[in-house]
Amino acid sequence: MRTLVTLLLLTSAACKGIKSTDVAGVWFLTADSKERLSLVQQNVSITLILDSRGTFEFSQVPEGLIHSLPQSSDAKITADGSWNLASRDGSTLIDLRFRSMKEGRDVGYGAHLYVSNSFSPTRLFYFQGDPDQGHRIEFERR
Repeated sequence: MRTLVTLLLLTSAACKGIKSTDVAGVWFLTADSKERLSLVQQNVSITLILDSRGTFEFSQVPEGLIHSLPQSSDAKITADGSWNLASRDGSTLIDLRFRSMKEGRDVGYGAHLYVSNSFSPTRLFYFQGDPDQGHRIEFERR
C-alpha cells in the first residue's frame, strides 16, 4: 500500500513539474493516431518542433488540431509561432500562438496541446472532435 501511495505522489508531482525543456524537441504522430486520420493525411510526414526558447514550427499537421473538427479533413497546416506551458483544470497544456500560417483557414488566437507524462514516455495530444468521445491524436518525441 505504501508503494502505491508513493507512486501516485511521484506521478502527481511529475505532471505538475513539467518544464519547457521536458517538451522541447521534434514530435511525430504515433502510429495509432495516424490510423485515425484520413488516408491522405496518413501518407504525409507530420512534424511538430518545439524549441526550448518558446518558438515552434509544424508542418503537415491535421487541421483538427486548430479547429477541433469532429471528422478529420484532408487539410494540413504548416505554421510557426510561439508557445508556452500553461495549467488548466489540473492539466498541463502547451499554448500555441501562431505568427504565420501557410495554408488552412484563419485560426484566430491559436491552439493548445495537452501534455501527458504519467506511466509512459511524455506524449502531446489533442482531441479529435468532442473530448468526451476520447479520440486522442498523440505525438511522441523521437
